[in-house]
Amino acid sequence: MDLILMVLVSAFAFSASDSSVLKDKSLSLEDKFLGESFSFTCSTSDEMRNVGVYKSNMAKGKTQIMNVSVKNGDKTSTITNAYEKRLHFTGSMKEMSITITQLIEEDSGIYWCQYSNVTMQGTVVTIDSKEVATLLVKEPTHCPTVPGSITSISSSIVCPDSSPSIILVSFSIGTAVVVFLMFSIMIAFHIIPKIKTLSSGRSAESRPNDSVYEVMSTTLRRT
Repeated sequence: MDLILMVLVSAFAFSASDSSVLKDKSLSLEDKFLGESFSFTCSTSDEMRNVGVYKSNMAKGKTQIMNVSVKNGDKTSTITNAYEKRLHFTGSMKEMSITITQLIEEDSGIYWCQYSNVTMQGTVVTIDSKEVATLLVKEPTHCPTVPGSITSISSSIVCPDSSPSIILVSFSIGTAVVVFLMFSIMIAFHIIPKIKTLSSGRSAESRPNDSVYEVMSTTLRRT
């Protein structure tokens, strides 16, 4: 549901800035978790010397994140600071594969390429790529939210490791159980027999006194 909402919002932003971007294009929708990678393709059937990679979202609108140009067979690229170490591309100008790694929430948006050439008369001719890619970056739902915990941004999601706390709790419970059992055994084998011995001794001591009392009672009766 949130992916559809993001697409609608981004499409609205597009319609406000450049209504031709989504027209007759191949639209792909992808949702990714923080730290994962996202790839999309830009292609054209024309011979173009420059290609710009653009992103649009409600936060910053339309922004160019990369530009690649070809001169005398050599490619030169310029990547914005936010994507400098995370954006990689391969392939030719006609079909280029672009990958963004270590995704963050701000990467959410719609991506497309715009090709351009400068004619002999100095006129700039632009052609949008056939593909438009939509990306939604979200937090992993399988990781527990712990205040103060850190989710590392890497090629694979690393959730906060809760195993030490689980081990500590298990160890504490196990220790308490063992102590309780040892205490119960000590009571059963040491304290209870001593109590029984003391009780039987007191009973034995009380019996002679009863016999003497009976003899004296009998003697008094005879006299």
